Amino acid sequence: MSHYFSEVQDVKSVKKIINYEIKNEKFEFLTDNGVFSKTKVDFGTDVMLRTFLNENKKLGNIQILDIGCGYGVVSVVVKRFFEKAKILSTDVNERALELTKKNIQKNNRTDDFEVRKSFVFDNISENFDVILSNPPIRAGKQVIFEIYEKSFFQRAACAVDVALDRRAVGGLSGPRGAQRYGDLRGRPLGGREGRPGGGLAALSAL
Repeated sequence: MSHYFSEVQDVKSVKKIINYEIKNEKFEFLTDNGVFSKTKVDFGTDVMLRTFLNENKKLGNIQILDIGCGYGVVSVVVKRFFEKAKILSTDVNERALELTKKNIQKNNRTDDFEVRKSFVFDNISENFDVILSNPPIRAGKQVIFEIYEKSFFQRAACAVDVALDRRAVGGLSGPRGAQRYGDLRGRPLGGREGRPGGGLAALSAL
């Protein structure tokens, strides 16, 4: 049986359109069986996006990684608000990647996107100003810790901060996981003034 973090989905494809609105901007997303939160934008992603947008009013030509992009909600929304941002959307789920490409075309009037297959950081060598992720909690602790670890210490230029405040940060088994991880590693959480996104916004669905 495949999961939404599997490369190839063996469940029958049944596509549908869902609607999403944030900060008076409206979006339509094509979803399907075999992807995460196919019926609506999940609570964790919604909180992460609202927090990120509230804390970052103006961002210029920065590099953003959306790791575990699913069907592209985070990439599409962030690009709508920050048109000059360079966004790389990655996932291991091939069906999700195809949906991401279609949702980018549907919602954004630009081809300034890159969609790439990668399990965690296996196919990612670049560094980024901001890393956004809603980690796949069902993939297990090891996978989520790897996302946190490499985002904090290897990839993000602003690697010591998390883009979300302490109330919004999610994690392994609930809303304190990423904070707990940061505390264990001796890294402060919460954005710093003037630093876009703080490097990593990490939530998992509650």
